Amino acid sequence: MQQLSFTIARPQRPPETIVYPVSLILCLGFAGRDQDKVREHIRELEAIGVECPAKTPVIYPAGGLLATTDSVIQVVGGETGPEVEFVFLPYQKRLLVGLASDQTDRSLEKTSIYKSKQICPKPLSNILWDYEDLTDHWDKLVLRGWVGPEGQETLYQDSPASALLPVPTLLEHVRREYPNLEGAVILSGTVPTLGGLATPARFTALLHDPVLGREIRLTYGVQDLLAR
Repeated sequence: MQQLSFTIARPQRPPETIVYPVSLILCLGFAGRDQDKVREHIRELEAIGVECPAKTPVIYPAGGLLATTDSVIQVVGGETGPEVEFVFLPYQKRLLVGLASDQTDRSLEKTSIYKSKQICPKPLSNILWDYEDLTDHWDKLVLRGWVGPEGQETLYQDSPASALLPVPTLLEHVRREYPNLEGAVILSGTVPTLGGLATPARFTALLHDPVLGREIRLTYGVQDLLAR
C-alpha cells in the first residue's frame, strides 16, 4: 500500500504533517450540481466519441498506486489530459480537502472511461485543508486550471465549488457504493473547460479560498514515454 505525506494547513494553527496510506482512488464523474453544466461536459466527451452513462454521478475506481505528489507524471502517448478537481481524504474522523487533477487518457476514454482513469497517475497537492474550516463558505471556493508552458499559460477551467455537488451529497453517493472509505482518495469530479479538451505537457491548478485569503497550487509536467 502506498503512503503519501501531506501537510494540513489551518488558520491560526501550526502546520500538521500526516502520512496517509492510500488504498484506492474513487473518481467521480458527471458530478455537477447544475445539470446543464453536466450535459455540457457530456457533450465534450461525446464529441470525441465517448459513450456516456445514462445516470449520473458515476464513480470510477482506480488503483491507489496512481496517487502521486510528484511534479512530473509519466504517460503512454500524447492524448492524456488534465481535469482540475477537489480531493477528499477521510482521516481519523476528519475530512481533509486538497487539489487534484484527474489525468485521463482521451483516446482510451472512447473505449472505456473506467480504463482511461486507471492508466494515468493522479497528481495531488501536498497541502490539505480541514473541511471543518470550510463548511460555512464552501460554495465560495474557486477551482482554476491553466494549460501550457510556464509563462505562456492559458486559462482552461474556472468555476466555483457551487458548480459541483455539495460535499455531503457527494459523500453519500460514494458511501452507497463504497461503505469502507479507509485509505480512500476521493476525486470530486471536474468542471467544464473554457474552450474544449486539451492534452498539454504542463498543467497548473489552483484552489482559492477568498474568505480565509489562502490558496493551494498544483503544477505538474507530463512526460510521454513514447516521445523521442
